[in-house]
Amino acid sequence: MRILFVFILFLGFGVTQAQSQIDGFHVSYLFGKVIMHKPEMSHLVQGPTHGFSLSYDHFLTGEKEWHQLYNYPSFGVSFVYQNMGATQLGNVYSLHPHYKFYFLKRRLNLKFGLGLGYITNPFDKIDNPKNVAYGSKLTASVLFELSYQSQRLFNLPLRFQAGLFLMHYSNGKMQSPNTGTNNYGLSAGLTYDVSEDVNFKEKEITETPIKPMNYQFIFASGFNDLGLLQSKKYPFFTFTTLAEKPLTHKNAIQLGADLFLSQAAKEHNVYKEAAFPNDGISADDDYKRIGLFGGHRFYMGKLNVATQIGYYIYYPVDYLKRVYTRIGLQYDISKHFFGSLLLKTHFAKAESIEFGIGFKL
Repeated sequence: MRILFVFILFLGFGVTQAQSQIDGFHVSYLFGKVIMHKPEMSHLVQGPTHGFSLSYDHFLTGEKEWHQLYNYPSFGVSFVYQNMGATQLGNVYSLHPHYKFYFLKRRLNLKFGLGLGYITNPFDKIDNPKNVAYGSKLTASVLFELSYQSQRLFNLPLRFQAGLFLMHYSNGKMQSPNTGTNNYGLSAGLTYDVSEDVNFKEKEITETPIKPMNYQFIFASGFNDLGLLQSKKYPFFTFTTLAEKPLTHKNAIQLGADLFLSQAAKEHNVYKEAAFPNDGISADDDYKRIGLFGGHRFYMGKLNVATQIGYYIYYPVDYLKRVYTRIGLQYDISKHFFGSLLLKTHFAKAESIEFGIGFKL
């Protein structure tokens, strides 16, 4: 989680430094509810959640071609406080670098943020044994918000904004228990415009050639556990090779293969042999997994958003599900090297947060 925190700070600082014009500050009240996405967390869905968010944004005015392709989005940082509506869950404080995309003459906007949360009341086998949602004080946090913004109020640099939000908290199976929480609801607040109307720059994008096909090699690692309460953390290593074909200036499709070497999967075999000898699983069984996947990437300057879905073609032991998905961010460090941060899941069950370094040909 410390590595995740450093990655987010680097990402936020790097992109923010590239901007020059402040859009505005925003404050919202949040009122919502926790979704019961697993039966074992039914006792945690109690009263409504409530809290607030503070954020600021920078306009992207057209210095780069991709600004125009995405209708001049803004980049900023959001701080969120939430009381999760149950004593066992406590409060969550989170910080998210975010992008905001605009539609309908910039009245409607969609915000996406990836950040880090601090849990005030995590699982404790003595003091808080019923909190199966949060097994650690630090957690990854994902924010989505769809809002409508009014015209200026009373000819002042103020705008009213209201919409819907979705918050996800999970530590990516770094420490169990970790059902995580999904929290949705209503938001309403005010935006203060620091800048006057912004002049957007237009460029002839059609003259720019689409990027050629490329090949990528990625090494990723991190830690996760067996999914048992407060079990030991084990390292994992992932080796990926893929071919990527850009379709437009905005997106590309991918086809690739993964080799997964997870010490937790190996320990899973040891545990199964000892605890359930009749299941036919031996500690000596192969724990490696090989998967094939298809994917998609959105190009946003140096920052890219990747989504992938894969299937294990080599799957010697039944460990989690056979279909896996990954979603996350990749940041171009140079022409050939990039860093990546991907969340790997098996449907609603997280397996790992992958911190990777890649090479592109």
